[in-house]
Amino acid sequence: MKKALIICLVLILTLPAVFALFQPGFFPSHDGEWMVIRLSAFHQALRDGQFPVRWSIRLNHGFGYPVFNFLYPLPFYFGELFYLLSGSFTQAIKLVFIGSFFASALTMFYWLRQKFSFWPALVGSLVYIYTPYRFVDTYVRGSIGESLGFVFVPLVFYALDLIPKKPKTGIILGAFAIAATILSHNVFIIFVILAAIYGILSLPHHHLKHLILSLALGVALSAYFWLPALTELKYVYASKLTVANPVDHLVTFRQLLLPAWGYGPSSPVDPASMSFQVGLVNLGIILISLVFFRRYLFLVTGLVAIFLMHRSAAPIWSIVPGINVIQFPWRLLSLTTFTTSVLAAYIFKKPIFALILGFSAILLTVNYARPQARTFWSDDYYATNEDTTTVKGEYLPLWVKVPPQQRIPDRAVFVLGQGNITDFKETNSDIHFRVESVQKEPTAVVKVNQLYYPGWRVTVNGQPVVVDTTDNGVMAFTISKGKSSSVLIKWQEPPLRQAANYISLLTLLILLSHIFCIKCLKS
Repeated sequence: MKKALIICLVLILTLPAVFALFQPGFFPSHDGEWMVIRLSAFHQALRDGQFPVRWSIRLNHGFGYPVFNFLYPLPFYFGELFYLLSGSFTQAIKLVFIGSFFASALTMFYWLRQKFSFWPALVGSLVYIYTPYRFVDTYVRGSIGESLGFVFVPLVFYALDLIPKKPKTGIILGAFAIAATILSHNVFIIFVILAAIYGILSLPHHHLKHLILSLALGVALSAYFWLPALTELKYVYASKLTVANPVDHLVTFRQLLLPAWGYGPSSPVDPASMSFQVGLVNLGIILISLVFFRRYLFLVTGLVAIFLMHRSAAPIWSIVPGINVIQFPWRLLSLTTFTTSVLAAYIFKKPIFALILGFSAILLTVNYARPQARTFWSDDYYATNEDTTTVKGEYLPLWVKVPPQQRIPDRAVFVLGQGNITDFKETNSDIHFRVESVQKEPTAVVKVNQLYYPGWRVTVNGQPVVVDTTDNGVMAFTISKGKSSSVLIKWQEPPLRQAANYISLLTLLILLSHIFCIKCLKS
């Protein structure tokens, strides 16, 4: 009963952060409407039997786009669940945001409650929610991946703390939490690195093997996503172009320290830009930690994150290899959000101070918990939209020389010879039609206006044929004269993706079998 009351209290205190999301309509943001479009495409692909979902036949003006092969998939699996419950893509995306706030408040509280009494755990949970960046993520940026990632980060740390007491449980929970963090947002790998450092510093030496095993299992469990994403980056323009130069998005200490709010894009020189503030309460926690308390890992991580967002860190962003994957340095506000929440629990242990800090966090930030405007488009508007849902079409295959600018008139056409195309059917997993060439030449060439990408396999009368992509990346192939031919273009996982899928599946089965064994032993 007491536990249920505590859960209700945490949820009630979180409610003001998401109250605006319960209002009718959707809200414009940097990426939010893209997320609705992407969820509708994800749903269509999943409905058509594509699993894991990697390719949308609809996006990119109907020429197809491999966005799900490269960008965080977990929010859309949750979104699919909420869509099945609500019947609305916009409601499903809003429910993922709402659920992320409630769930992250509970996971942070639950982890901190294992280390502290009720009040420190509560204040840490409130700071985790009522920090400006959480509202930037939701109401300004519409970053569903980062919002969901905040749910799993505390679970990773809780699992590591659990290893000395219950090694098997800690390893298994850690594996699931690490995988979920990786799958929530590409950039949240920084939290996995932070957790690994935390485990090395805090766990007894004889438990380091358990830390390594949990990390390895989490990485293996998510391999179906990150392994193809990394190895197939060489096929797309993201390997050659810069979506955002981090140096262009470094900010001043004034922008980091002073409260400001805006709904504009990331532009450190534009007064209407989005907010880059760390948060007054968060800064106060860091200052108090510097004076009275030294919890080195979380304190140093927060300070390093602040420095890396400042303009004086420009040389680091230009020199350090791999750091550009973060794209926007202000994404490190996710680190200050997490570390200051943990520091708050370490410092504010007396109820009166915890209450003052918790309600200060709410009062100073709750006004940010609202969208700039509302839209009332129907689901059909999003479910028929054919945007790429990316900034620069960076996941277009390299064999596409000119990005498509308008919808295709016909999916399949003759480009050499002539004939009839009948019985046409298409899904996100296959394209099927019959074709009969009637020209005098022995062969004809049929073009299918869908971009080729590894995974598409073309067969004519059951026999594989060579695919030509010289016509701006779409699929073309040769057929014989005179006879009616059955053409099947089927989406299949190539060997490397199959291997990655099997790694994840095998890891999942191993983890589930150990969960079953643990339950059997308890019973």
